[in-house]
Amino acid sequence: MIVSLGLTTLIMQDGVFHISEGSPIIAFLPVIMIGIVFGLAMNYEVFMVSRIRETYIATGDTNRAVKTGLQESGPVIITAALIMIAVFGSFALVEDPTIKSIGISLASGVLFDAFLVRLIIIPAIIKIFGRANWVFP
Repeated sequence: MIVSLGLTTLIMQDGVFHISEGSPIIAFLPVIMIGIVFGLAMNYEVFMVSRIRETYIATGDTNRAVKTGLQESGPVIITAALIMIAVFGSFALVEDPTIKSIGISLASGVLFDAFLVRLIIIPAIIKIFGRANWVFP
């Protein structure tokens, strides 16, 4: 989320990509970001980790569980993320800088969260920790 707020600042205030230059960032943008991106992230997390857990219980093999979880949940997460990026990204086409900044920050937040955190970092951590992931119920 910090990355997406930084990217929004670069685009909206610093004029990168010449979309908008010198436009202020609204003060409640982080609050909006936390609510929406966190909700979407937990949705993606439940899809993937529940499938990994089911496979781990059935096989006892963390590597196979992560592979199966990504194979079966990955397309759902990618499709949902691309839809949300397209919807939020369309807000950037509006002339109002407030709506534009909300759209850019939400689209980039979903992009970074879904593709970097949920599909790369979380499966890697689960694979590294192995059995320790499932110590607590």
